[in-house]
Amino acid sequence: VSLIATVLTCDETTNYLKNGECCKKCEPGTKMKDEFQPCDKPKCDPCGDGEYMPNYNSDTKCKIQPNCDGNLNFIIEDPGSKTEVGKCVCKEGYHCSSEDCVTCAKHTECEVGEGVRRPGTKDRDTECESCLYESFSNITSAVEKCLKWTECTGDSVEIKAGTPTSDRVCGEYDYEPPATMKEYYFANPVVF
Repeated sequence: VSLIATVLTCDETTNYLKNGECCKKCEPGTKMKDEFQPCDKPKCDPCGDGEYMPNYNSDTKCKIQPNCDGNLNFIIEDPGSKTEVGKCVCKEGYHCSSEDCVTCAKHTECEVGEGVRRPGTKDRDTECESCLYESFSNITSAVEKCLKWTECTGDSVEIKAGTPTSDRVCGEYDYEPPATMKEYYFANPVVF
């Protein structure tokens, strides 16, 4: 007498093995009504509001859509569907505070004398840089770059030099030469 062993194989995408029998899975967006379903025609219920199931499955519970908690500075970028997970992102002016993005942190504000080198995004904080020669910033900001100093043009001259924290001040040269040399010596007597 010879025994021939047969190995039952199931399409793992749409079926699962239960007690040596190949059973059908529920379609994406649904879940098993309970675990006592017939293998050939399982009863499947649709996922509820705020739930999803991306694959064929034999689960009795759908997965929960992420909670985009505004108190943690999240907004919904994509609400998802019964078959796809939704996506939360940090709201404008905030970025993920860690790699797994559990909370969002406010973008760094560049100090006076610094400007934004690279603006913050939902994934990355603001990068600041010092204002270089002939540029300045007199405000703290998470969005403003350093500004170029004012150019003195025409009859205007530099009255006050610019710094990394202040603009150049231009104006008219206010020295008026004396009408005669006598007035000059009278205004500036020479002491011997």
